[in-house]
Amino acid sequence: MPLRNPLSRRLAPLLIVAGLGLAGCGGGTSPSAAEDSPEQADLLEVGEMYRIYIDDNKRPPRAVKDVLKYAPAFNFGSMALQEKRVVVLWGADLQAESTEVLAYEAKAPESGGAVLLRDGLTVKAMTPAEFQAAAKSPGKLEDPGRSKAAKNARAG
Repeated sequence: MPLRNPLSRRLAPLLIVAGLGLAGCGGGTSPSAAEDSPEQADLLEVGEMYRIYIDDNKRPPRAVKDVLKYAPAFNFGSMALQEKRVVVLWGADLQAESTEVLAYEAKAPESGGAVLLRDGLTVKAMTPAEFQAAAKSPGKLEDPGRSKAAKNARAG
């Protein structure tokens, strides 16, 4: 049966590769615990949603609402965004081999944690000092005044 939905066509190869990768995962040890962390999965999914949005719209997403249309395919990343466990510097284009921070665990500035680099593919752990010293992408944090609570207050 042919895949008619553009998102399905884009995700099918990823799911096949992921399935093949899991089939070959018996008994090996991972090089680092950070590589297998739930935080890494969250950030990698956020990066993939960000990349797909750019592919579909020819511009980077500007807010979490832009990428949530991909939530059904990216449960971990979308929940991390909605629960504000992941912070994104919205509006920056992806750049291959960039070492600038695009997204990070909300706790990273104070406690250290995982960050997603601006290539959209690389997740690495940083201490608070490393995070503070790291170059950040030129994107912007989502305007806190646009929260649901603020919208509801204006409506009511």
